[in-house]
Amino acid sequence: MVKFPHNDEILKSGGRQGKGPAGGVSLNCERAEASRAFSFKAAMAVKGFLERLDLRLLMALVSVLGVSAWVLPWPTALWVLPAALPPAWAAWRSRAVPRGAMAAYFLFVGIWTAAQFLLALTEEPGSVGPAAWAAASLGGRLVVVVGLALAMPLAATPISIARAVCWFLSPFDRLLGSSAQKVGEEPGNRRGAWRVALALCLMMSFFPRALIAAKNLNRTLALRAPGMTAFRKARILGEALLRVMGAQAWDVALAVAARELWRPGPWIWRKRRR
Repeated sequence: MVKFPHNDEILKSGGRQGKGPAGGVSLNCERAEASRAFSFKAAMAVKGFLERLDLRLLMALVSVLGVSAWVLPWPTALWVLPAALPPAWAAWRSRAVPRGAMAAYFLFVGIWTAAQFLLALTEEPGSVGPAAWAAASLGGRLVVVVGLALAMPLAATPISIARAVCWFLSPFDRLLGSSAQKVGEEPGNRRGAWRVALALCLMMSFFPRALIAAKNLNRTLALRAPGMTAFRKARILGEALLRVMGAQAWDVALAVAARELWRPGPWIWRKRRR
C-alpha cells in the first residue's frame, strides 16, 4: 500500500529545503517574521536607551535640537534629521504612541505644508519651484520637530514629563504663581510651576484618550449603521465623544485626588521617578 505524505509534511519539508512553491512561501514568511522581530527589538532598544537617560537632559537636548532645526537654514538643519528619525520610527514600531496620534501629527504636518505651498503661490503666481521649496522646507522642519518630540513619550509617562517641566520652571515659581495667599492655604500652593505641570499632564493624558474613544466610536457606527449619512454620522460621533470624555474626566479627577496631584508636593523632581 502506497502511503502519501500529508500536506503538513510537504509544507514542512519544502520550508526546510526551500524547494517548490510551498517551500518558497514558507521561507518568505520566515524571513518576514524574522525581519519584524528584528525591527521590534531595535525599536525597543531605542526606547530602552531613551528611558535610561535623565529626563531633564533628554528634554534639554530635544529643545535645543528642535530650536536649531527651526532657526537654522534648511540645508544646514539637515544634521538634526538623524537624531529625529530613530524616535519617530521607534514610536511607530513599538506602538508606545497610538497609531491614531502618529497619524494626527503627520496630518498636521501635511496640512501646514500644503498651506505654505498655496500661500507662496498666492504671493507669487506661477512660481511653482520657489513655492515647492518653501513648502518642503516648512514640512521638513515640522517632521524633524515632531520626530524629536516623540522621544519624550517614549522615555517617560505624562506625569514624569510634567515633573521635569516643573523642575525647569521652578526658578520662575513666584512669577507664575499668584501674589495673594488664601486663608488656610499651604505656602507652596500659591506658586505656579506645579500648576503648569498639572495642566500639561492632564492635556497629554486626554489627547490619547480622545483619539482612542473616537476610533472606537467610529468603528461602532460603521458596524451598526453602515448606511448612515456623513453629516448625521459626524453629529452623532461628536455628541458621543463629548459624553465619553465627560465620563473619563470624572475618572481623571478621582485619580488626581487620590494621588494628591492638586498639591505642590507630588510635583517635586525625584531622581529615577517614572
